[in-house]
Amino acid sequence: MPVWSACRLVLLSQDGSPVFECDDGEVRLDGTVLLVSYFDDQGPVVLAGPEESDGHFRLVARSRPRTATLSRAGDRLEGDWVEGDERGTWWIALRND
Repeated sequence: MPVWSACRLVLLSQDGSPVFECDDGEVRLDGTVLLVSYFDDQGPVVLAGPEESDGHFRLVARSRPRTATLSRAGDRLEGDWVEGDERGTWWIALRND
């Protein structure tokens, strides 16, 4: 199971302004299930979901009402997120330790 730790993670609002950034996100790929975890101001965030097509994942948060997509783009994952009335884009820079 590939694991990437100390990943750069950036969430942007719909207008492109930063919502959250960190340098300690973790990404795990267990078969065809992607798991993303990090800590924000409200505590731990864990999103997980299956690969829907080659390199494209649909994730659901375990600790809050957030859904997201991520697609592999080289050494990055990029996608969209939605939580209630808020939405935006996000990306994760995968780091090999």
